Amino acid sequence: MAVATVALLLATLAPARSEPPNGRPALPLEPQPVLVPSNPLLIRIFKEESEFEVWMRRSERFELIATYPICAWSGTLGPKEYEGDRQTPEGFYAVDLKHVGVVGRHLRAIDIGYPNGFDRLLGRTGSHILVHGGCRSIGCFAMTNPIMDQIYALAERALLAGQNAIPVHIFPFRMTEANLKRHANDRWYGFWSNLRQGYDTFEATRMTPAVYACNGSYVVTPDAQARSPTPQPPEQCAGQPLTMAHTAVTGRIAGVRTPASNLAQMKRARSTSLRAAVPHDNVAECARLWRPDTGVSRQDWGAICKRLDFQPRRPLQAAHRSPRNILAPRT
Repeated sequence: MAVATVALLLATLAPARSEPPNGRPALPLEPQPVLVPSNPLLIRIFKEESEFEVWMRRSERFELIATYPICAWSGTLGPKEYEGDRQTPEGFYAVDLKHVGVVGRHLRAIDIGYPNGFDRLLGRTGSHILVHGGCRSIGCFAMTNPIMDQIYALAERALLAGQNAIPVHIFPFRMTEANLKRHANDRWYGFWSNLRQGYDTFEATRMTPAVYACNGSYVVTPDAQARSPTPQPPEQCAGQPLTMAHTAVTGRIAGVRTPASNLAQMKRARSTSLRAAVPHDNVAECARLWRPDTGVSRQDWGAICKRLDFQPRRPLQAAHRSPRNILAPRT
């Protein structure tokens, strides 16, 4: 039911520019072509703006279908360097089917794939960096449960339909010249200037770039290189062991427990979970646990649940949506 709902609602979504002149997208002037919800996805995350973008490919180009507010992320601007630093990463990552599932108390979580090949070349460590529900973060991106249900359904649908991996581009902020200039004296300025190459390539082409790691930097090539069956490394990386960062989903420890041990069982289990998925929140889940033998009245139990809930620090509003887009979160 959830997937069918997503499919129906996505038909109402209109493509939007990521950086409109007034900071908000204009309403569409005419109906837009339907976006099939199993099309390949691309995710972009901007820490300073606390925005999470979901892009979907139609024909050869990606279109922005939704921007969600990030309820919580931990650390400061800058990449993650070691296990336990409580930093959220920055760079080019990827999500495959093995990294979408259940982890800990999170029924719907996405492992972004940290560390990728670039991080490993620099000796960076860490694991279990997730996009998950709730509104608390220790190195992860917390999206609240209702929003996570939507992100999870879209990601799972794309992967089950055949997308090998969903690129996840994480930036400290929108990589404009003005923003970089503001941070010209930061220790990470050189690293952020390197990230901007991937940002600019996608902004110019709306196609997924191929991203390599060599000489301690990301090297970005056009989308055609990424789709080649035998991609050739850039000339400046000749003779070095390369990792295509945007598809570096093998050889890392699985951070998410999948519900079945083989793909056929996985698809059946996931299909069942999607049909059963309904919007929920922490308060409602807690309230359902009440029983007469708990020794607490139902009213008092509900009050306790509300006090324990992960409350957002600010109202949740989607920045890119049309008035008909009821996929947008409600508070």
